[in-house]
Amino acid sequence: MSEVKRYHVTETGLVEGESLGRLSVVLAADFDRVTAERDAALGREAALREELSAAQRGLANCKLALDAQTHNYGVTNLRLIGAEQRLTAADERNDSRDSEIFAQVQSALRRSFSLGQIYWQQADSDSTCQQNKSDQTMEVQEQHILNVLKSLGAELKPSGGGGDEAVHDRAYRNGLMQGYNFALNGSEKEYQDAIARYSGGKDAE
Repeated sequence: MSEVKRYHVTETGLVEGESLGRLSVVLAADFDRVTAERDAALGREAALREELSAAQRGLANCKLALDAQTHNYGVTNLRLIGAEQRLTAADERNDSRDSEIFAQVQSALRRSFSLGQIYWQQADSDSTCQQNKSDQTMEVQEQHILNVLKSLGAELKPSGGGGDEAVHDRAYRNGLMQGYNFALNGSEKEYQDAIARYSGGKDAE
């Protein structure tokens, strides 16, 4: 804001400057100019205050948005943790189930192998009575296969059902029959290979 010249009144007129005991005045043009400059400065100050207020509101909105995102992140993180825990629990259940299935399949194959040896001994016997028993042993083997499939069915059958289940049953039935046939042929190595193959690749005890 520019300076304003002041005058004091004397008997002869206006004299520039101020004088003690004299009336001081300013020119109307200077007064109007200074007033306009003051009003303009006040307008700029009001505009700056409004900009500051808008910036503060924007900052508050950003903080609210950040708080909301932080909350959402926390909720999502908790959900992920829960999902990971459920997945871990499911994996542990599957591992336990697989171990049980492997043990059952190995036991079933050993039983088939044992029945095959019994059948061979009976069928090769000179005793007619023992030869007749071989047919019963074959029936026991067939029932053994059905019992194993029934025991493992709920855990082994795929959820798709239909033809997939039939294929799956045939695969395990064939595996048990191989154990039986290996006994008939006297192939211990093939039997041990079947133990590993039909129990998920684990070695037989």
